Amino acid sequence: MKPLNTYSIALALSASLFFSCATREENESIIMDDPNFQPQTEEIMIDDSADINLNSCYFENNDLKIIYSGIGTDSLHWLRKNAMDEFFVFSHDKYIKIAQVGNFKLKIFKPQDTITRSINISVCASAIDAVPPSFTPNNDGKFDTWAPIGKGVKTIQFSITSMDNEKLFESDSLEDAWDGTFNGKPVPSGSYRYKVTGTLINGKAFTYTGILSLSR
Repeated sequence: MKPLNTYSIALALSASLFFSCATREENESIIMDDPNFQPQTEEIMIDDSADINLNSCYFENNDLKIIYSGIGTDSLHWLRKNAMDEFFVFSHDKYIKIAQVGNFKLKIFKPQDTITRSINISVCASAIDAVPPSFTPNNDGKFDTWAPIGKGVKTIQFSITSMDNEKLFESDSLEDAWDGTFNGKPVPSGSYRYKVTGTLINGKAFTYTGILSLSR
């Protein structure tokens, strides 16, 4: 995964609002394989009353297990679309494991009926999309809190310290953002250090360190 350029992302959001006194050398991102990664299998159930179409995704390095849970079936045909846009049968089991994008179908043959389910599989996004270099906690409803932005995150820890390395804030959730206070009181405008570490569901580990600017 290519390291994110936090400046280009933030400045694209608002050139007039997002600013930073940090240099590129003060901000660092490291993406590597998670040494403790264990692949996950997400299970999805399909029965006779399921919607006609199933749209789902799997995380890279993981897979989906799609299980037919209906009863009274004569046979099952799992089909996959090939490069010629033709569907071919590749399994008759009660379930299949998928770790690839594509179009699939399940034909359910019953004594008095045949049911067809369409299955569209894509890749789930898993990444830290941005680590904003600045924010403005002035209660105007715009950029009032600070937190990394990402999806498909398995674990995360991030902290804010003063330039003198006094810890002001820490969190283990993207939903728990810093509001620019310490012990219930607003901290002054200026530069602060951040550190963000964690893992993604796709088996990558990340570390981001740098300087953020707070402006009131």
